[in-house]
Amino acid sequence: MTPGDTIAVMPGQKGDNSFKDIHVHLWPVKYTPKDLGIYFAKRGIADRLARTVSAEGIIEMMDTNNIAASAVCGVPYTGLGGDDLEAMNEYTHQEVMKSSGRLIGLCVVDPRGGSAALARVRKWIEEKGFKGVKVHPAFQECYPNAPELYPLYALLQDYRLPVLFHSGPIGIAPAKDKYSPIESFDEVACDFPSLPMILGHGGRPQYAQAANLLRKHRNVAIDISANFARLSGFESSPLQELLYQVKTLAGSFQRVLFGSDYPVYFQEETRRALHTATVALNQRFDGFLQEDDMRMIACRNFDAAFAASH
Repeated sequence: MTPGDTIAVMPGQKGDNSFKDIHVHLWPVKYTPKDLGIYFAKRGIADRLARTVSAEGIIEMMDTNNIAASAVCGVPYTGLGGDDLEAMNEYTHQEVMKSSGRLIGLCVVDPRGGSAALARVRKWIEEKGFKGVKVHPAFQECYPNAPELYPLYALLQDYRLPVLFHSGPIGIAPAKDKYSPIESFDEVACDFPSLPMILGHGGRPQYAQAANLLRKHRNVAIDISANFARLSGFESSPLQELLYQVKTLAGSFQRVLFGSDYPVYFQEETRRALHTATVALNQRFDGFLQEDDMRMIACRNFDAAFAASH
């Protein structure tokens, strides 16, 4: 498969194959965390990072891969103050305004920032049209079920706008995995049953636990981003396992969203992995992923994530 190819659930599938990406990052390059900078250098994109994390770069990638829309946000991490996060949000807003409606802004915030942080979230939502918040427990060193985050959740629940979380181990030193175990999100979902929650990466590799959260909580969704194996020839194996656990334990893909974690991974990589995982699962279990399943993952669940907002 090459970038932009049609992804088929089964040979000969017809119909609209456009995707929407729930998990895309952009930020002013001066705020690039040191360890991400090293990672991007290894991937050979450090010299073009400024364009990569701009509206122009993202939309170019979207056009190549038939991505109709993307939800975009900065990269919050420990050590950034409220003013730094505001600069990230302002950059996101500027880039969203260049996109002719194809980019949807999510704001970043100090989740323990008290009333000042909540006022900033209200501003970005009510005045700038942002559609949710990104919280990164590992980078921001905060447990998602910590009481100091509850005022933020109460605010977003009132708006019926989603919180996109990093979930599961991050795999980047020196970020600490202890802050984002998948079981910590169960308490949040219990205490805020109307808060739209999107667990980025599906709790990798805690896929059965993530699937059980989908089964238990109607307000919990997951995205499929960043589920890649390092062993050559087995790159899509984690994604296969995630999809298998969700379908068998939760019963459907109703709250599973396409996400890439761009530019940590490019959209073409995730589309390729999804295609490979789909083919492999349908070879093992006839009809495991149907055309309607793919439409839900590709775009319908993205639309539903923002449908209840007011």
